[in-house]
Amino acid sequence: MEMKQKIICGFLILAVSVAAAYTQDSAQKGNAAFEQGQFSQAIEQYQIALEKHKSAAVLINLGHAYAGLERWPEAVRAYEAALALEDREISSADILGYLGQAEYKRQNYKQALLHLGKAKNEKPSGTYGLLITRCLIDLRRFNLAEDEIIQYLKIRPDDRQAGELLAHIFRQTERPKKAAVLYKEFSTQHPTEIRYFQALAQAEIAAGYNDRAIDTLEMARRIAGSAERCLDRLLADLYIQEKMYREAASCYFRVTRRNANSTAEDYYRLGYCYFQSRQWLSARQAFANVLEREPSHARSAFYLGHIALKQGETEQAVEAYAKAAHIDVDWSEPYLALAELRRKQGNFTRAAQDYRRALSRQELGPTVYYRYLLALQQIEPVGKVISSLKEALRQYPQDQRFHDLLDHVVRESKQ
Repeated sequence: MEMKQKIICGFLILAVSVAAAYTQDSAQKGNAAFEQGQFSQAIEQYQIALEKHKSAAVLINLGHAYAGLERWPEAVRAYEAALALEDREISSADILGYLGQAEYKRQNYKQALLHLGKAKNEKPSGTYGLLITRCLIDLRRFNLAEDEIIQYLKIRPDDRQAGELLAHIFRQTERPKKAAVLYKEFSTQHPTEIRYFQALAQAEIAAGYNDRAIDTLEMARRIAGSAERCLDRLLADLYIQEKMYREAASCYFRVTRRNANSTAEDYYRLGYCYFQSRQWLSARQAFANVLEREPSHARSAFYLGHIALKQGETEQAVEAYAKAAHIDVDWSEPYLALAELRRKQGNFTRAAQDYRRALSRQELGPTVYYRYLLALQQIEPVGKVISSLKEALRQYPQDQRFHDLLDHVVRESKQ
């Protein structure tokens, strides 16, 4: 979006100067209002001037004033009217360029291509190739977009916007290594622009170079200091992918420490990283912070149950798991955790109930089903257990555990 705006502003400045010498008082007032960003007043003055005399220059500036208000259909009509006057003192290529930009902003990419192509044919030295490339990208014609921008770069090799567009095309066409080469050049040439380091890291991740991406982001963070929280988030996510949870926790800690308005998701990720790195007290505090901000955050309650269990606080674990199950009634994991806890305690009745609840919410595979049947075996009559085992075998006929358990139950029943 930023590059699009730069292109349009460049054209607007050129056209304002065209009408600046127009002698009508209304046109001059329109120009003055336009330069001050008062686009509605500029439109009124240009319309008054046009009622007295049709002028391509004033029509162009009228189109620009509409563009300033993002009233693209009116801008298109003004540019078309200017083009129709065939004013020899004004380049038709420029008007076609303005018209193409307005159509582009209307997301009428095919019509924009038509106008911009004509403009480029009339004025090959112009910057129309940039917007033509954007149109082709939005139409997902990446091969044509690449040809167009490479041709443009031969004329203007130092145009940074063009280089960024080429890198974008490489990323969209799954050539992250080529994109990384360009972003590496940008980050070297413009070391204070952190967005290039971010883009480089993302390209390196896509190329499978996670270690390089970590180095890139760490360098960017040193340059940016505390100014770029997004760097810490991106770096933390990368550390999580690499299972480097302590490093990820440090990143999320910086995010939450620097921002009083940190989100529940920030604290949840911090807690998750602390949990994975076995920092139980810090994890508990982070998950508690989540629930203060978002009481309906089931996963935080669930992890608090895990932490309580790790620290031997069985009743607190049961309460936390039950809370998670109450918050998200369709989630199976809290019931599964409760079932495992009850089974280890020897409370097979409650364990079987919770296994049943978990299995009713999600397909959890044969292992959970097998544990459910083991609990059931302890509390139900033989006939019901055999019936349940036969049902399990219909679902998992290749799982030998069910065959063995059925044989065992049958043998036990005959003794």
